[in-house]
Amino acid sequence: MSEKNPAYFAFWADRWLGGTSGWSAEEKGCYISLLVHQFVHGALPDDMGRLARIAGCPTEQVFGKVWNDVLRNKFEAVEGGYANARMAEERGRATDFFLSQRRKGKLGGRPRKPGAKPGGSAVDKPAAKAGAEPAGKPTQTQTQTHTHTPEPKRRARAREVRIEDLTDNVAVIAAATQWMRYRKEAKLKPWTLTTWRQKIAKAEGDPRAFAESVQQSIEQGWQGLFEVRRSGKQDGPGLTQAQQALKDFFDDATS
Repeated sequence: MSEKNPAYFAFWADRWLGGTSGWSAEEKGCYISLLVHQFVHGALPDDMGRLARIAGCPTEQVFGKVWNDVLRNKFEAVEGGYANARMAEERGRATDFFLSQRRKGKLGGRPRKPGAKPGGSAVDKPAAKAGAEPAGKPTQTQTQTHTHTPEPKRRARAREVRIEDLTDNVAVIAAATQWMRYRKEAKLKPWTLTTWRQKIAKAEGDPRAFAESVQQSIEQGWQGLFEVRRSGKQDGPGLTQAQQALKDFFDDATS
């Protein structure tokens, strides 16, 4: 593009959507390629072969169908070829703006504000007081009163617990993994490695009871694990609401 021509134009998205509604991707691609060529060169050539190459169509026959179906109504014949009327308007506006900016640049850019001095601001900076410290150098008072605020320490990440490293019992691994996933989804405090070792050691003695305890606690939405009583009574429901909440709290706090 010539240095005397603008480099970009306004793209009106709503007009584009309205004018190409129902078009195929190939038709839209040809259209925008032709518009850009017109913006750069001022008009399109009056030759179907050259238009096909500009539009990026593989053959002149393919472009001929696209041209006859949708593009012919978007361009009108002008001297030496074709042009889109709206793109011609946009090109004229962009050219006027470009030339206006070039004229301002030759005059030194934007006009200075009233009272401004060449190379300075509109308002003069106040002169430094006698005896003042040089700019950029902290004064004695500043040096004495300045205190360094340490950055907050990063919270240490909890060690990730792998159940497979604590037991080889398949039933215990499945139940423990289910319980770990439940606590994570409920946004409860994760158990420490020590707690898991204690729970796993006990679970290996009775994997079935451990799995039933996990299932019961998840179904009831409890924060801790409670033994399933074979007599029909269970730890959780046998407590009052206040007692249950207190038990859940201490169970989770010691985990």
